[in-house]
Amino acid sequence: MTNKPLSEELFQYIWDNIRDIIFTLDGEGLITSISHEFETITGWSREKWIGKHFLELVHPEDSEIVQEGFRATIRGEIPPPYSARVPTKNGSLVILESKATPQISQGKIIGYLGIARDVTERIGMEKTMQASEEQYRTAINSIGDPIHVINQDHEIILTNHAFYPWLRSLKLNPVIIGKKVAEAFPFLPKQVEIEYQSVFKRGEIIGSEEQTEIRGVVYFTETKKIPIFDKDQKKVIQILTIIRDITDRKIMEQQIRKSEERLRGFMDAATDSFSIWDSNLRLLDVNPAGLEKYTREEKKENILGKHIAEFHPNPEDINFYKKVLETGVSFIADRIGPPQQYGEIIVSQKAFKMGEGLGIITTDITERKKMEEEIRKNEEMLRSFLDAATDSYSLWDSNLNLVLANRASNKLTKKAYDKNLPLGVNIEKFLLHPTNIVDYKQVVETGKPMTTDRTVPSKRFGDVRFSLKAFKVGDGLGLISTDITEQKMMEEELRESEEKFRSIFENAPIGMLLTDLNYQFSKVNAVFCNMLGYSEQELTQLTFPEITHPEHVKRDIKFVERLIEGKNSIYQTEKRYLKKNSDFLWAQTTVTLLKNEKGEPSFLLAMIEDISALKEKEEELKSQLLKFKVEDGKMYFIKEKLPRLSQTVFEDLTKVGYNGFIVSRTPKRDFTNHIKEKIAFFQLTEKNNFETLLNIMKETPRKSVFLFDRLEYLFLKEGFEIVTKFIFKLNEMTYFNNLVVLLSVDTSTLTEREIAVIEKETHALEPRFIANFSEEFLQILKYVFQQNGVGVKPSYSDIGEELKISRPTARKRIKHLVSRGYLVEHQTGKSKFLELSGKGEILFLT
Repeated sequence: MTNKPLSEELFQYIWDNIRDIIFTLDGEGLITSISHEFETITGWSREKWIGKHFLELVHPEDSEIVQEGFRATIRGEIPPPYSARVPTKNGSLVILESKATPQISQGKIIGYLGIARDVTERIGMEKTMQASEEQYRTAINSIGDPIHVINQDHEIILTNHAFYPWLRSLKLNPVIIGKKVAEAFPFLPKQVEIEYQSVFKRGEIIGSEEQTEIRGVVYFTETKKIPIFDKDQKKVIQILTIIRDITDRKIMEQQIRKSEERLRGFMDAATDSFSIWDSNLRLLDVNPAGLEKYTREEKKENILGKHIAEFHPNPEDINFYKKVLETGVSFIADRIGPPQQYGEIIVSQKAFKMGEGLGIITTDITERKKMEEEIRKNEEMLRSFLDAATDSYSLWDSNLNLVLANRASNKLTKKAYDKNLPLGVNIEKFLLHPTNIVDYKQVVETGKPMTTDRTVPSKRFGDVRFSLKAFKVGDGLGLISTDITEQKMMEEELRESEEKFRSIFENAPIGMLLTDLNYQFSKVNAVFCNMLGYSEQELTQLTFPEITHPEHVKRDIKFVERLIEGKNSIYQTEKRYLKKNSDFLWAQTTVTLLKNEKGEPSFLLAMIEDISALKEKEEELKSQLLKFKVEDGKMYFIKEKLPRLSQTVFEDLTKVGYNGFIVSRTPKRDFTNHIKEKIAFFQLTEKNNFETLLNIMKETPRKSVFLFDRLEYLFLKEGFEIVTKFIFKLNEMTYFNNLVVLLSVDTSTLTEREIAVIEKETHALEPRFIANFSEEFLQILKYVFQQNGVGVKPSYSDIGEELKISRPTARKRIKHLVSRGYLVEHQTGKSKFLELSGKGEILFLT
């Protein structure tokens, strides 16, 4: 069979790799096909939903809008995109935004082609950003227990970082912001609502233990409900709830009490031998079956404490048992057991680690082994070859009665046979295609082979199309039938694939394009044209680099060359495109290489998704949380005696979603004690080499930041020239993989020339906030910085006394710094204490 045409390959690639769900419905709304992404997003298998009505997948409250979209499509209209909630296999909901187009055959609408995108995360992000309260998020996120905050309507308005892993561990819906407590946790007892009402009314902390059943599993929790007052400390406006899971503590005692009873009951009831040995392989316990069958002792106390070698004297066996103790890997083997009254027995033995000791289960398999041997001797025939064949193979005598047939022949028989085919039956009663009996007889009479293609109707398999070859064997007939049903179906599907590919290419909600290997556009869809403001004709006169922002061209060409060379199968990146009006937009771009029938590189297929809005939100988040200007694809040189500035930048980036990697000779715990986000760690040792580091960086995902802590250690260990060459490679890796790299160096260990070499390859950090203060204000900030550094938050009076300024003057200057966001004021009772904000710290970190 010839290779698939390019359109089939393109359609199949998009079907397999697009991040959206592609599906088709017939005219009645029944699902006829779903792409692989459906399983990734919902957890459901595609086979479960093929043939079912699409409304069964939609949340009841959203069914009306979805059904209206379907009706409009069947009428030949193309409705605007609409969103609907869809339940996943684990019970949660995802929000899918769908776009539809009718499927037309011979001028009639026969169905519906849809593309659905998972927008759950986007919508959830918007709600979360609106509901966030930054005033105390940092504090609650530092607590390891799950925390949520409710308002006076008992609606959940805030959670900490530990809350969502806790929800996932309970398999609960993570979308809870804005829901009432009773709605988010319907399984909670009524007493919880009463306690919340009491806290709002009395303003007193309530602690309680609760027992809750979720999906048949009982959980125990210890809860504290803490009131949050308004600024006048008179009215409770919110309640902070801290939840501690004490299930393990509650059930541990029960488990301990029951475990010994269960083990004893299991051992006594087992028909197999079960024995337990300590770490020195001395017998601790054995069940009655083991005592009776394998030890030949009547009393257990006579053998307890004996070494395993007295029961299994083979030294090789002893070594296996010791290996199980050392590695924890189980050992399974069949062996000859101790002789019984009627001869030796064969046993299957499994040894496994139990605590610090060893467990052994021994099963008598003597009878099973004998039966297996008899079966093996009775089945030594040519059957192994015939049954392995995928084609139907049969032999017939001169009267066309069956002599031999393999299992594959079942597909062409009038009746299904489970095991043995009916030898001796005539071909007319056996095969589904008896109309060619004369042809078969002619083959037997003349010895001239016959080859033909036939279609056979089958109630079990539908219409079966096969290629048949009949030939003379001795005085009889041989038949070989090859099922070509799937081949013929594929040929028909190939004709449909052109239309499917065209429909997806033109109606996809993302930009799609094809270019030749010189980056010249050969085909673009309307979405991509609209993105950039060009017509299709205008774009086909341009090349890929001509519409790419200059900063990304070099990286794009490098990775496309790797695709052509076969070093990568796909290239994904975030990049800027130049629009016709000279503006630019950010897009997620996925590029893959397509090959011709000879397997040679032919075209580049790109899928482009506009992420300008997401980038704008990212930049907004960065502007709120990042103290320094940092860009992807750049390496920064940070001069510092202590790695405080580099760690501040690193931690800020992890807070806005970057994957964090630290390379240091310092132990990991020195970082995890104060960096709260999850990080990966690479320990520098004498055995490390630079190629290992570069390989790790090559495999890291986008949006990653690497902190090289105390780089002067490498200069002292390896020498400046070697490390400089590594920095050159590191700079190239940073650019092409779109990473952020922070080089922390104590420059007192380097010469001015060496510093200049590093500066040439790197960038300098620039703070987002630049302050211009007089000495009187800097004097206050410097004193607060020094006191905070030793764990002290000074008061207004402390500052006035230390700096020898009057109380009114001190208060006026401090209030000015608080209003500008450089100081944070904390109040305890009537006293107020001061701390530098992140914005204020920048003044002393740079």
